[in-house]
Amino acid sequence: MTYRIRNIAVAVGLALVAALLTTFYVANYKRHVRQTESTVTVYVAKRDIPQGTTGAELIKSGWIQTQDVVKRTVVPGAISNPDQWRPSRALRSRHARRAARRNIARRRSRRCDREPQDR
Repeated sequence: MTYRIRNIAVAVGLALVAALLTTFYVANYKRHVRQTESTVTVYVAKRDIPQGTTGAELIKSGWIQTQDVVKRTVVPGAISNPDQWRPSRALRSRHARRAARRNIARRRSRRCDREPQDR
């Protein structure tokens, strides 16, 4: 066996050992991070919620379910208790929201179309 082949074999062996050690370290670190994260229970919708639905009706009809979420990923306004649900959240339909957006866009375009006045 020549020195060249031996050196290549040693380098490949050391690279495999380094790859294995790195993999074990990363897996252990991920496991440690997951164990220290706290979770929060939030309510999520299973399907579209009809307009004017109250929190009690949501639970009775089974339109929401609980889900455990990592605390750092919870968005502002997430519902952690069905009593927090306000019927006003489901008052506007998708069409009403689209119409409101169109009206806002029209008003903005009208403002842009106006010519500046002389001062």
